[in-house]
Amino acid sequence: MNGNTTENQNTYNSNHKSKKKKFFSIDFLKNLPKNIRASRVIKQQAKELEKDIVTPNSNDAISVQHLSKIFTNIVGTPFKVLNDVNFVVKKGEFHGFIGNNGAGKTTTIRLILNYYQDGFGKIFINGIDSKNKRSKDKIGYIPEISVFPKNITIFEYLYFFATLSNIDKKKAEIKVEQLMTKYGFSKDFFNKSADKLSSGQKKKILLMQALINDPEILILDEPTANLDPTARNEFFEVIKQLHKEGKTILISSHILTELEKYIDSFTILENGKVKVSGKIADKLKGKDFNYKIQTTNNSQFFEILSKEKYKLHLLKTSILIEIKDAKAKTKLFTLAENNKIEIISFAENKLSLDEIYLENVKTKDTENYE
Repeated sequence: MNGNTTENQNTYNSNHKSKKKKFFSIDFLKNLPKNIRASRVIKQQAKELEKDIVTPNSNDAISVQHLSKIFTNIVGTPFKVLNDVNFVVKKGEFHGFIGNNGAGKTTTIRLILNYYQDGFGKIFINGIDSKNKRSKDKIGYIPEISVFPKNITIFEYLYFFATLSNIDKKKAEIKVEQLMTKYGFSKDFFNKSADKLSSGQKKKILLMQALINDPEILILDEPTANLDPTARNEFFEVIKQLHKEGKTILISSHILTELEKYIDSFTILENGKVKVSGKIADKLKGKDFNYKIQTTNNSQFFEILSKEKYKLHLLKTSILIEIKDAKAKTKLFTLAENNKIEIISFAENKLSLDEIYLENVKTKDTENYE
């Protein structure tokens, strides 16, 4: 069969497919006029926000401004999966993108990568509009799900992506070999099929794929999903090293206790809205009590400090306290010494990322913090 015949056959098939009858539910048709009006209103609201878009700072690696994305449900009702999302990732930052399932994290990432092109608002990558192809030149991306073609070796898979990045064939071979050696794959693995490897090894292959073009920015969507604790720790250590080498990291993850060890800044998303965003050092400071004390007799010291009008809260193993100035701090140590109570530890009171998340995200057991 020659090329023309194949083309004609494809045309024939597509024509036949297009003639298939489409069926709409009664609810869909009944609500159509109302949904059309609602869609216009929602789109107009999202469009109005775009007037506040500003030129990003020269130090912004990723600038997301007034981002909205509209989907429709099965009966045609429009809704905002993203609603006026704003956040910034500075160059060289390790930024955590946090939220429960359905919060809008993956949708946001797909808009950053321009997989979706019909969002409202604006995204800048190193100052370039994300809809401009040049903005993707220095981005590496690791998706949540690892899907590899069968009957293709690891080396062939990575070599294919190297050539897609316009790397010279000889240089592509060298680049792939260097990456595989760096991330623990001996030459015995070069001719193995990627789909036969462990979850941890597959993630490393996706990482190598993302690093092929030596990106300045790495975007990782739930990269440690389905990994055991050892593999998760190894992966985070690799990303930590890449961050030390100067790469900007945007990572979405559910594992907040691990994430807290590595990130510089974070954004929490709930139901398509940003709940809190900023530097982790600023956000983890205790609000009401700025210091935590542990002594040889917490109960007794709590009573002593209460009489001195300190703002306090007694925990099982420590005391939370508000220290307003150096004078109050000196007085505290004097009271301990005079009452023969040893201060075991005295440190700034910091919240955990889990606590910040629970404080800002509505669950069945918490208030609505809208």
